[in-house]
Amino acid sequence: MNHTSTLFSTVLALVLVGCVPLDGTDMGEMADQAQSRIASSKVVKKDKTGIEEELQQSPQGPYLLKSEFARDADGDGFGDPDNTTWAFKAPVGFVADFEDCDDSDAEVNPDADEVCDGIDNDCDNDIPELVDFNGKTYAFCYLPGEEDDWNTARNRCLDFPQGMDLAVVDDQTEQEFITDVWEQLRLDSEPVINHRGNPEYVAYIGLTDEAHESWWQWVDSSYDHYQDWCDGEPNDAGGEDCAVTGWTSDYEYGPTCDLGLNDIDCDVTAPFICEQLD
Repeated sequence: MNHTSTLFSTVLALVLVGCVPLDGTDMGEMADQAQSRIASSKVVKKDKTGIEEELQQSPQGPYLLKSEFARDADGDGFGDPDNTTWAFKAPVGFVADFEDCDDSDAEVNPDADEVCDGIDNDCDNDIPELVDFNGKTYAFCYLPGEEDDWNTARNRCLDFPQGMDLAVVDDQTEQEFITDVWEQLRLDSEPVINHRGNPEYVAYIGLTDEAHESWWQWVDSSYDHYQDWCDGEPNDAGGEDCAVTGWTSDYEYGPTCDLGLNDIDCDVTAPFICEQLD
């Protein structure tokens, strides 16, 4: 190997890119400076919660290498960790954040609020409204602000990516599961004010006689599933055609009930419970 030729080529390259001055320094000293520059540099690595900075220090001062940026296709300020590039500064459409879990939806990002829709809205790997039981997934949409009338609630269930509808109660075991979960959640919900002016912590399920009075039909078109009505219910008071679960009553002037079914006006906004379809 011609070491002199290699050394000359190295120094010439450094001169051309401006890394060393052409000031009469002999080639050996220039080579030593180049080796010192290379040996003194180091890469500073960070994890993907921030930029992987490569700002290096050498005896002659800092010089900047490329950093990693993530694609931000939905423009929410958070990037897709699976779609990155390296550049001296962020290219258009790229950001220094790598935490977006759905870069196609600007409403899904680490700063988003959770919504009862079956989606991990805030990218924390948790969908808090979902509960599994007997091989099915249920969604309890109960927090204040989540209330809807019966028909809108049903449409929201149908929009869940898990393939849902308003809950259909097949038997006592399923009713007890729903009742147990609802009992833990209901006091955090917004109460429904009944026709007597009293608050009721109830939630819509998939049972209605809106199509044919007194023919209570589930959203799966069946009539024969389990129906745990409270005493004296359904009574169609004031044209009540949609069922809620969780009704409780100890009024002096009426029958008592402990978290059973009641009928209410379908236009009343209330929490609701969705269930995964078969």
